[in-house]
Parts: sequence; C-alpha cells; structure tokens
Amino acid sequence: MDADVLLARGGQALGAGDWGEARTAFRAVLETEKHPEALRGLAEALWWLAEATVAVETMERAHVVLSQKGEVASAVQSAVWLATIYKKSLGNEAAARGWVSRADSLLGEVDDEVLPGWVALARAYAESDMDRAVAAARDALERGRRGADVDLELSAMSELGSALVAGGEVARGLDLVDEAMARVFAGEYDSPSTVCAATCSMLTACDRAADLGRVMQWCRVADRFMRTYGCPFLYADCRRRYGSVLVSTGHWVEAEEELQNTLRSAPPGTDYHDRGLVSLADLRVRQGRPEEAEVLLTEAPERLARPVLAHAALVRGEHDLAAALLRRHMALRDVAEDLSETLALLVESLLATKDTVAARRVLDELRDEEAAHGTASAAGHRALAAGRTAMAEHRPESAVSHLERAVDHFAEAGLPYWTGVSRLVLAEALSVTEEPVAVREAQRAYATLDGLGAARLVDQAAALVRSLGGPGRTGPRTSPQVLTEREEEVLQLLGEALSNPEIAERLYISRRTVAHHVSHVLAKLGLRNRAEAAAYHHRTGQA
Repeated sequence: MDADVLLARGGQALGAGDWGEARTAFRAVLETEKHPEALRGLAEALWWLAEATVAVETMERAHVVLSQKGEVASAVQSAVWLATIYKKSLGNEAAARGWVSRADSLLGEVDDEVLPGWVALARAYAESDMDRAVAAARDALERGRRGADVDLELSAMSELGSALVAGGEVARGLDLVDEAMARVFAGEYDSPSTVCAATCSMLTACDRAADLGRVMQWCRVADRFMRTYGCPFLYADCRRRYGSVLVSTGHWVEAEEELQNTLRSAPPGTDYHDRGLVSLADLRVRQGRPEEAEVLLTEAPERLARPVLAHAALVRGEHDLAAALLRRHMALRDVAEDLSETLALLVESLLATKDTVAARRVLDELRDEEAAHGTASAAGHRALAAGRTAMAEHRPESAVSHLERAVDHFAEAGLPYWTGVSRLVLAEALSVTEEPVAVREAQRAYATLDGLGAARLVDQAAALVRSLGGPGRTGPRTSPQVLTEREEEVLQLLGEALSNPEIAERLYISRRTVAHHVSHVLAKLGLRNRAEAAAYHHRTGQA
C-alpha cells in the first residue's frame, strides 16, 4: 500500500484514539522506508499504549532523521516531546534538560511565533526552580495565546497553575488549573495529548495543595474522554499521584493497580519509582500491614519515606521513633506541602508519650496549616488532633465537639480512612459520658474501616464495641455498609448479569480489578457465586 495512504490512516487512527491501528499503519510504512513522520506517529501510538521506553527510542530515531533531512521545525517538536516524556514518564531530569537545550539550539533556524512557546513549556516541565518554571510557563502561555495555538495555551495554563501552587500561590494556581480543565473537557483542544498534559498538571497541583476533593471531581468529568482514548494518567508521575489519591479516597483496589503500574513503568532508582514505593507503603500502613510497608521503604530514600515510616512506627507503638521521624520531615518540608496529616500524626505520637505541652505547640502549627490551605482535609486533621489532645487533658465534652467536626470535615473531603479513624476516637471519647452513643459510633467506625480493609483498626473497633457491652460483631456481614462505593457499583452490575469484561468497560477499570472487586463482594456478603450476588441485589435493592 502507498506510504501516503498508510500515513493518513495512521494519523486518522491517532485522532480517533485507535492506538493499535495507528501502530500497525506506521509500522507498515517503516517496513519500506525510514520515514520520519511514521517514526513520530509510531512513537506517539506506543506512548498511548503505555510503552514509554520504546516510544522514546522511536522518537529519538525520528529526531535524527528529521535533523539529517533539514526538517528543523519537526526536529524541534520531536525534541520537545522527548523532553516531556523523559521528565514525566521516565523521571530522567538530565535527559529532559538535554532535550530542552537541543530544541532551544534549533530555534534560531526556524521563523515561527509559536514553536518557542512549546520549547518554553518543555523547559517549565523540566525546571526544578519554581520561579524559573513559572516564568517559562508564562512565556509559553502568552505565545500560545498570541499564536492562537489552543493546545499550547491550555497545556501552559495548567502547568503555570501547578507551578504557582508549588510556589505558594495556591488559590491563583488552582484557578488556572480549573480554567484549563474546564476548557479541555469542553472539547477545546486539537490533540488528545493536551488532555493528558492538563490532567497531569491538575493532579500535581491538587496533590501539592492536598485538595483531593477537586481531584475526584475532575476525574469524574474525565470519564467521557477515557471512554474514547483510554486512561489519561499515562505519565508515570501522574499514575503515582493518582494512585495516592485513590489511597486517600478509599479506592484501595484501584490504588494498588495504579501504583503497581507506576513501579513497572518508572525505572528503579528514579524519583517516580521511589515515590511510587512510598505511596504503596502508605497503603500498606493503612491496611494494617506496617511490616510490609517497611520492607517496601528499604528501597526508597529516607527523605521521602519518613512520614510513612513514622506512621508505621506509630501503628506498632514506637511513639518516640515516630515523633523523631516526623520532626525531621517537618524540618525539610516543601514550601507548598500541606503538613496537616504529618502534624496530626506528631500530635498523636506526643500524646502517647504524655508530652501534652509539646502537643499543644504542634496544634498551633496545625491551625496555621489549616489557615494556609483552607481545605476540609486540613480542617479535619486539626480537629482530630485537637480532639485527641482534649481527651489526654481529660476534657471529654471538648474532645467530642472537636471529633464530631473531624468526622464531618473528613467526610466532606471524601477521606473514608480518616473518617473511620475519627469515628473510632470519637467513640472512645463518648464512652466516658454517653456509652450507648459510643457503641453506635464504634459500630459505624467498624463498618467504614472494614469496608476499606483496614485490618488493625477494624480489630480495635470491634474490641471497643465489646468493651462497651455491644455485640461481638458490629452487625451482619450483609449490611450494605461493609461494601465500598466501588464494590456497591460492581454489585449493581452483577445484578444486571454483566460479565467481568462488561463491568470493566462500564466502570473504565481493568478486568483484573473487576475480579478483585467481585471476590471482595462475595466474601463480604457471604455469597458463593455471581448468581447469588445477582439474587441478593434484586432481593435487597442494594446499590
């Protein structure tokens, strides 16, 4: 078949999100000639198919051919692409900076208003100094607007927002991120890669600002795009951040899959791989498996691992070690990092060592964090820490007031783990004065934590219920509360007699993840098979 026809077919397939067809078409061209546009197209298709390393090798070949042929503008574009992928998918900052320099060196041979903007955007991605990153992103944004290049404009707008958040301008940065995301998901883009760029910058900004509610709201908006093009979180960094969000919001099966994908796609020893290990270890601690978390963290730098190591030590009762690790982490904090969770854990550690004076000082810092970030999460951690402190000072009524606010804040933020923890501490506080209400709160904590799979805390909740004279179990295993939100969705689709592949397509998750959810639903409800699950759904009307 004619090369031009195959190139056109490959281009159409890229636009339609048919990555396999695009790969086939471009490879067919390359069987007969080393065509640079076929190499570029193949690299893009391979990246969308999550083959980042091979995609980079292919684009590097394209760049060499383009340079040899004197196609300078296309060579600059390939260099920009390589800089971006080296930074965001492979975590190789040196290579990213090298390709930015290469692109910059070629610009003098090109008379183009917009192309320098793409180079500036790549520089913003690769830059570790936030002031320079902000300047580069602003340059890219202005050039995108002047040149009416909507892809450059929106990619730069979202990256500028993320850089501003990193520099401490949280409100202004998130406003820019929101505007870019709104326009992208309204369809105001030419390349689907713009959706990935904007979404990745959004994840980075919200992670820095600890604004998990914003992440989940935008991810729900992304469903339509995912239906056509697949998962937009293909950058290794974005996968890790998304996995961390899933950990925080209680979607632990999906979190496991995303974080394992991060570890497979990011080479060992890179920052992305290290941070993926830390996020996976965080999940293990919440699951009540601190020993496994510590094994994972032996491969990660301590500067990244300290908060999770401290949480693991706290779970095991090593309170002095936990406090020491948390203090060291605070001394090395990022300027825009939300330390609310870290400070709340420090309060818990100090109270366990009977140092209420120091705990009070940390509470003042928590108040500052809440004021700086203004999120429901930060408010929840301060209220939880204040409640624990009031309990240690034998002020049960004040403790209850703080802890009830903590439950409300964490529920508002969509953080079920901390909601369950707060309910459990609230039940302990109520046990002093209102035992019947304490039993109810302990049962609710049990249901939330059991639905997540937080084994050690589940045992604590069950023990508290028993100590208060409640039933040995917190309720029948058929209670709808023992299922997570995602498991309820799976149960509903089982009730519709959908197969695992059909459920995976409906929920935009992998078949393996569906299989995990189905197993959990059957185990939690005491059912033997899918038919019983369907019958249960129709009988109870659950989900």
